[in-house]
Amino acid sequence: MVDLLEQIRAALDELTPLLHDRVVDIEMPRLTVGADATTLQRALVAVISRAVDHSEGAITVRATRQGTAARIDVMGEHSREHPPAASDWPATLALDVEAIDGRLSGGDAAVVWLTVPLSGPSTPEA
Repeated sequence: MVDLLEQIRAALDELTPLLHDRVVDIEMPRLTVGADATTLQRALVAVISRAVDHSEGAITVRATRQGTAARIDVMGEHSREHPPAASDWPATLALDVEAIDGRLSGGDAAVVWLTVPLSGPSTPEA
């Protein structure tokens, strides 16, 4: 079991030099997920840094419970003109997402989402 908020904060700490004093809002209930902490943090760093690189203004990281998964949306306030295609993700990210049994999507670089299976008290009762 991994505390999702702790992993998001650790990813943001790692990205501090890239953020350049940008505001980052985290909106979420307390969620625990069934993922390896190191692999999840690498995936979060990749997803959040993509939004930082390809948007301007504040960044919002919003996690919600969706059935048996936590969905993490990462949004930049203002998308830059030519964001890369979702197919431009690094191959290592695809491996990390598969390793945590997650899913990754995003139509443009300023709005991306990642899902990770819930674990422990966050898991809905059957």
